[in-house]
Amino acid sequence: MHKYILILLALFLVGCSPKYVVKKQYIPKKEKSFAGCVQTCEVEKSVCKQDCKNQFDFCMSDAYTRSKDISNIEFLKYDEEYEEYLLKLSDYKRHRHQFDRNYRKVENDYRYFRKRCARTKKHYPCYREHELNKKLLHMRSNVIVYPVAPIKPSFEAILVKQQSFCKSNCGCDESFDRCYVECGGAVVPYKFCIKNCD
Repeated sequence: MHKYILILLALFLVGCSPKYVVKKQYIPKKEKSFAGCVQTCEVEKSVCKQDCKNQFDFCMSDAYTRSKDISNIEFLKYDEEYEEYLLKLSDYKRHRHQFDRNYRKVENDYRYFRKRCARTKKHYPCYREHELNKKLLHMRSNVIVYPVAPIKPSFEAILVKQQSFCKSNCGCDESFDRCYVECGGAVVPYKFCIKNCD
């Protein structure tokens, strides 16, 4: 009980702890040439972001086309695997029916000779009990396995996977920060509280 109270208390404290985001403070250099240099950085950042957006939009559009092609192949493969599965399932049902019938017969014989062995203690019933028990163990260890059905493909899952390769962050902000510093300015990261602040 004490353990659960400590866990709940820890979760409560975590939930009430302050939440921060990292922001950046840009400190300019006190020179006339600095403004022009930074303007070049901003133009490069704007071009970078536009190029990045264009690449992302193209990638997302192309992801749909790729997903259609992949799903066509996956569904054809699934159809083949499902046909094979149905054949295996038919074989399984046939063999399982025969197996169950044989197993019940051997099990009934085993129970019969087990009772006779326990009652008479004679050699033959006890020998048969031992042999039939071995046969049952062998049959159980070699029972036919139920076939595993193939998993049907999902176009939505394929699309999500292909879209995950599309990146919307091309490092434009990081490139701008480096350019800003090269112009003589300073970039100072700091934490800013956004929730549960004192």
